[in-house]
Amino acid sequence: MSMHVLRRIRARNLEGVDVDLPDGFTGDRNVVAIATAIREPVILQRTLTIHGDVNRVTRPLGIEDRSTIALLLVDGSGHVLWRRAGGFTPLLAHDLEAALTEHHCE
Repeated sequence: MSMHVLRRIRARNLEGVDVDLPDGFTGDRNVVAIATAIREPVILQRTLTIHGDVNRVTRPLGIEDRSTIALLLVDGSGHVLWRRAGGFTPLLAHDLEAALTEHHCE
């Protein structure tokens, strides 16, 4: 397990509902993508925004390059189980599937 942890932070979904993270995660494992300038409507529907100092999120997670997407597998307590950066590739999808299998929770 990574030493990186998503600290408590309030986010807002695009319907205007506040969500406290990581308490607001609904699963034992949660796929979280951190990105800027998302323009795809389907993705926007599942997007949580954080207002204020973005470094409060990126620094504890060890995200140094905010020019690309960071994809995280996070448990319900906010502990990062797996992480990658960059756009979608078949290899990234395979690695994520393997991480989900490895960190399977009943």
